[in-house]
Amino acid sequence: MDDIPRAPHSRPDLAETWALVAAMEQSSRAAYRAAGKRIRQQVADYEHIGIVELAEIHRLLDSELKQLEQVQNRLLHDGMLAAAAAAALGWRGRRREPEAERLLVRHLLDTPQKDGLNLSARLWRIHAGAARDLKSIVDVAVQRGWDAEHTLQRTLKLTPELRQALEEAGAGAVAKRLEAGLLTNPNNAAMKFRRVLRTEINRAHFERQREIARNTPGVVGMRFMLGPQHPRVDICDEHAAADLYGMGQGVYPLDLIPYPAHPNTFSYTEIVKVEDMGTPNPTVGAVRKAMAEEADALLGRAAAIEPAATADLQSIAAANRARLAGLEHRFKGRDSLLRKIEAQMASRRETPAEIGRQINDALRYTVLLDERDFVKQYRQIQEQLAARGYQTIGVSNTWRNDAVYKGINTTVSRNGQMFEVQFHTEQSFRLKHNDLHKLYEEARDRATHPERRAQLRRQMAELSRQIPNPPGIRSIRAKVRSR
Repeated sequence: MDDIPRAPHSRPDLAETWALVAAMEQSSRAAYRAAGKRIRQQVADYEHIGIVELAEIHRLLDSELKQLEQVQNRLLHDGMLAAAAAAALGWRGRRREPEAERLLVRHLLDTPQKDGLNLSARLWRIHAGAARDLKSIVDVAVQRGWDAEHTLQRTLKLTPELRQALEEAGAGAVAKRLEAGLLTNPNNAAMKFRRVLRTEINRAHFERQREIARNTPGVVGMRFMLGPQHPRVDICDEHAAADLYGMGQGVYPLDLIPYPAHPNTFSYTEIVKVEDMGTPNPTVGAVRKAMAEEADALLGRAAAIEPAATADLQSIAAANRARLAGLEHRFKGRDSLLRKIEAQMASRRETPAEIGRQINDALRYTVLLDERDFVKQYRQIQEQLAARGYQTIGVSNTWRNDAVYKGINTTVSRNGQMFEVQFHTEQSFRLKHNDLHKLYEEARDRATHPERRAQLRRQMAELSRQIPNPPGIRSIRAKVRSR
């Protein structure tokens, strides 16, 4: 559970709650694995899957998923109860109140949320949906096998397609796919339950903390705090920075604090007394500060390798009748780097430092090649870069008729430091920096309507279609850079 943060030293209640989340997730995962293993073993024992066997497998899946639902229900109930109890650790000298904790958890389990479902109904939906999806896996595989068998009887010819269909309909293959459907396929039941488990255990802790606060003299509200490993800017940052009630940054009246802001969150709350009102929120700005520090670090590392990289590329380009273009723009702008870090953080749950390790264009170069000798020049330059100790660790070739952008983009590394080298013809370079650039900037703007964005992509593809492809360009193979 690497993504569960370490609680602040001043919050033993959070340390207890988040350790509880980790333990409950481990138990939950073990229960899903055990169920997946039982399903796989029982289905793999079938020699043949016909109508009778298919019905038996359906009953097996219903039974296993029902048992799994009961196990996970107990886990969630016990986790929420323990988290409610842990809330007392945040108050000096406060004793547990088991009856109040039990009533609170019962209320949270039974009360419908925004979608009209209480927690029990939500868990039933997760596991009923999983049973339905697993049955579909069996049904589709077996139907393909039946169709293949019927076709084989008529044709007496085992084609590769028929062989694959028969293999996929075999009990062993179906059994493995069922186990994957429960545990590893995208949006699987284990992942869905983990999201509920995290959210509701943290909610139980928060609600008990709020109950205690209501009965504590001097408490005027609660402050919304960003989690210690808050990975990216989101709605939590808005709640933590806002001062909607004139009480201080991120401070809300007890009944109005917007917690939890979203599922799976490790943002938390702190009690605010009269003397704390008006103070800044210490967790606000931490992510943006980390983003800025990472952008500066990337530019610093780029500056360190730039003199040697520029000299080598100029020398190699000249030796191969090529030239560097746009050298004045070899460093990516700081604002552009910050936008890139933020955009990638929005799509992946990673820290600025983790994102920074994957960014290759803080330093970037463009080499212009002759259209007729493009491939020959490219290969000669690659050989000479390698001879000087550079490694090309990533290659993207977008020279194709339907591309919105035509060029070869490479990631080059030396002593662990990456930079980008693009290869263009004179015509593709001019287009990229003129008409194509204007359309691209509008297309990437988040405010651009999807229909307009699709129209812009068509316009870019039409412009790029006017650029002739260099002879043999498809012989330059893509190379995926490992993360």
